[in-house]
Amino acid sequence: MWGTVNIPLMVEAIDAAGNKATQTLEFIVDATLLVPTITLDTANDSGVPGDNITNEKTPGFTINGIDADAIRVAVQVTHNGTSKEVELTQSGGQWHFTPTSDWADGKYTLTVKVEDRAGNINQSVPLAVTIDTQTEINSIVLVNDTGVPDDNLTNDVRPEFRIEVPEDVNAVRLSIDGGTTWINATKTSAGIWNYSWTTDLTEGVHMLTVEATDIAGNTATRTLDFTVDTTLLVRPSRWIPRMTVVCLATISPTKKRLVLLLTALMRMRSGWLYRLRIMARARRWN
Repeated sequence: MWGTVNIPLMVEAIDAAGNKATQTLEFIVDATLLVPTITLDTANDSGVPGDNITNEKTPGFTINGIDADAIRVAVQVTHNGTSKEVELTQSGGQWHFTPTSDWADGKYTLTVKVEDRAGNINQSVPLAVTIDTQTEINSIVLVNDTGVPDDNLTNDVRPEFRIEVPEDVNAVRLSIDGGTTWINATKTSAGIWNYSWTTDLTEGVHMLTVEATDIAGNTATRTLDFTVDTTLLVRPSRWIPRMTVVCLATISPTKKRLVLLLTALMRMRSGWLYRLRIMARARRWN
């Protein structure tokens, strides 16, 4: 197979009288064209290096392997089944591509196409890139929520938390001191992270801050207020209520039952007001 070769051609012409004329022509045979390459700029490959996932809406791409005699260089971008070609121009001896408008989140495929002066055409291996500009924390659950369910109150001084996040999250950490100290949670299954406190927390209200980071480098934070309560208060004797009682007794002539309706209004010295209604049935009369 020929590469790029310079070939001299000599032509000689002789007429009927025997006169001769010669002329030479040098031409080039160019049957090769380098295979171009395209890579996501390192500065835009956020999160995990080299995974081609970025949170940059207008990422930059570097193109190499372009022959000096190239007359056309274009990038074909495919997204959601739709393709568009963008022609490029060399700048400062470099070939580079940056979208002129923000890309929506999703998967993109980029292919470089090159044509040289000899008419050779070649293209790069397609590059798959993912744009991911956001993440979230779906829920934070106090696992050992004792007493009334879902009131975020526990009598366990070492509470356990379960955090639900998107599956592409690769780091979750927690703080109860406003972000001064962070503790890493453990991934227990796809999208589920857990952490059990290893030291006793003081009684009272605490604010838990959770931060999640995905593979594109996006972060999300969410807070949860919870209460640690391990003490049952006993009211002193001075809290004995003042009580007003009204009793109404009636006798049922048919079933011979005594029905007692007791209504009590109690006003505590603390100012609390209770209303208690008790209905009781006495034994059947003999």
